Amino acid sequence: KPAPDRRVRIPYLFDLRVPQVNVTITEAAVMVAIIVLNLVCLFAVNRNGTIDTATNFGYLAVGNTFLLMSPATRNSVIGLFTGLSIDQTIMYHRFIAYVLFGTVTLHMILFWRNWSNDSSLGKSIGSTWSEKKYLNGFIAWLILFVIILTAIPYVRRTWWEVFRYSHYIFILFLYYADKHSQDAFSPFIWIA
Repeated sequence: KPAPDRRVRIPYLFDLRVPQVNVTITEAAVMVAIIVLNLVCLFAVNRNGTIDTATNFGYLAVGNTFLLMSPATRNSVIGLFTGLSIDQTIMYHRFIAYVLFGTVTLHMILFWRNWSNDSSLGKSIGSTWSEKKYLNGFIAWLILFVIILTAIPYVRRTWWEVFRYSHYIFILFLYYADKHSQDAFSPFIWIA
């Protein structure tokens, strides 16, 4: 006689699918919550009473990197507490990865825009490469770009090994992101 299933069953209502999209109502609600949380944090006021969008995108990238790690593992904390399988939690990993890539890209673009608009900063996009902090940040972005490119569904399905092995370079992404902003990133790397 098989052992009874002791997992708590999510009510049927939450298993309904959102029309025209291949996600359940619960999955869509979690994705909306992640976007709302990102938007709230994006417009957070800094200590000096201003909103620095370029810097806030950087902090969002740090937080999203932390969120990205948990649903990617087979025995994740999310799966343990919710009873979801890796097949269900990996969708959140993919979604957060796209959000992470967007926040890192916007962080970089907004800083470049600020430097080109404000001559008092004494920086130009070309001169930033001489500073290790900015070079490390750009290298981290390039590594993330490679991971995102190889994770596109067509590439993932056609060249599984390329997808799989390219994901191991996330360690280099973490290294260069940490070197870019050691004050904000290091605690999240150790926790993840």
